[in-house]
Amino acid sequence: PRWGKRRVVGVELGATASTAVALDPSHRPPRLTGFSLVPLPAAAIREGELTDPKALAPSLRKAVRQASPHTRQIALAIPAAAAISRHLRVPAGLTDRAMAGHVALALDELLHQPRHTLYTDFRVASDPATVNSEVDVLLVATRRKLIDQRLALLRAAGLHGTLVDIEDHALARLHRRLPQAPASQTIGLLDAGQQSLRFSVIADEEPVHRQSQAFDDVTDAEQWIVACRRAVAVYQGSHDARPLDGLHITGGRAQSSLCETLADTLKLPVTMLDPLTRVTPSQHVDHAALSRASNRLS
Repeated sequence: PRWGKRRVVGVELGATASTAVALDPSHRPPRLTGFSLVPLPAAAIREGELTDPKALAPSLRKAVRQASPHTRQIALAIPAAAAISRHLRVPAGLTDRAMAGHVALALDELLHQPRHTLYTDFRVASDPATVNSEVDVLLVATRRKLIDQRLALLRAAGLHGTLVDIEDHALARLHRRLPQAPASQTIGLLDAGQQSLRFSVIADEEPVHRQSQAFDDVTDAEQWIVACRRAVAVYQGSHDARPLDGLHITGGRAQSSLCETLADTLKLPVTMLDPLTRVTPSQHVDHAALSRASNRLS
């Protein structure tokens, strides 16, 4: 409940830049009060690993201060490939403590890794209206080193980590908030960054597929189109793939021309993902700069 009264800065540590977005959730819809894009030192992050945390701290501090000078509460996310997600069924009607105990007993069997090497969390994923004798619980886990490294980076930058999420789960929630996103659709999300391509599939409002590919060299538009088509083909070739109802594209390389080319090639509706659909920019925000940067703020 406290989140509704607290201004928070969401941070993404990309391959080439640190992106910060300040939101005031006490308004309906939430108000975007600031944003920033600050270049990161070369090769400071590789495939989600922080290779040079000391060099990252000044850039991160600068990004947050530009977005919201007086806010120190930070929300961030880890790469989807670095997390494990599992569903399990537990009896309905358990108390919070009993639920936690039930999940703890299932950890070793589900994850096959020593519990002390992981951070874990869980939430009830069932719709309360459909709960019978059992409920569906979503369990997530990641290596402690990955989280501790990021929290240490925040402390070095004078910031406080309030929330750590997983990228594809965060994107799934963003997609749910779009006015044109029926829950029954299966949608692909292509995050075309400057040096990486991430592809997620959202079905029944949950991430069901993920891929990531890093690029060492700056590639031309044709190579990016080939990489996007290959990512979609890999998904469509899996035995449990659901037919895609469409694609959304976001990221630094997202352009309307890429949407048009992929729509023509894949015979699917392809649109730019607009993360500003359900937020209201503050009057103090540079609206022209915000419009130019919107495809990098998802």
